[in-house]
Amino acid sequence: MLQAKKFIFYHLPPILWAVLIYFASSLPKLNISLESGSDKLAHFIVFAIFCWLVDRSLKNNENIKLKFNTIYISILLTSLYGISDEIHQYFVPNRFSDVYDVVADFFGAVGYFLFSKILNMNKK
Repeated sequence: MLQAKKFIFYHLPPILWAVLIYFASSLPKLNISLESGSDKLAHFIVFAIFCWLVDRSLKNNENIKLKFNTIYISILLTSLYGISDEIHQYFVPNRFSDVYDVVADFFGAVGYFLFSKILNMNKK
């Protein structure tokens, strides 16, 4: 696969997803009315998708030597981005940081990991 196509297909999606998260966090107030606790579900889903995209990118990168450990690196990177997202929100007017959002982000990443393990078990 050509380098440009590979970049667009594998490496650009997690970058765009991270940018989308950043811009959503930059909005002073989201005009989305969520039930109590359902924002944690949104964090879980958004960061599970982000972890999948990061893992997919790392698995298709020739520069990564430990391709079999990409899931652990993906969980770490996703979780660190979740932490940085909450720090960023602290400085956005009418937004606040929430440690439980970070927890939901982490569990979203781990949720992707468990989901991928279940899918791989069913393939055997």
